[in-house]
Amino acid sequence: FRFTVEGDTRDEMAGLPVLLLRDLQVEPDWQKNGLGKHLCQLLELAARKNAMHGLMMFVPAGEPGTIARAFVSSKLRGFTCVDEVWPMSDPNLSVFAKSLVKKLEP
Repeated sequence: FRFTVEGDTRDEMAGLPVLLLRDLQVEPDWQKNGLGKHLCQLLELAARKNAMHGLMMFVPAGEPGTIARAFVSSKLRGFTCVDEVWPMSDPNLSVFAKSLVKKLEP
């Protein structure tokens, strides 16, 4: 992971500060024990402690990313696919993001 800005997903330095998770892999023998979810929660805590506006992660696109997208959708709260807003410069990856800033209600 690294601290960067949203535009880093398409190789430009623009947007709000975020923690970007490039790659998370859990060995098959350790999967289904909550380790991946726990690691993501720790990264979210680190992002909040460093005043980041959000958390973004790269997930493989297409068939190779089926398991990863299922993990994000079922185990991680608040993440949505933002490919249309912050398209990747690499077509083999999708971007999922979570805002860490509370939205003000009018």
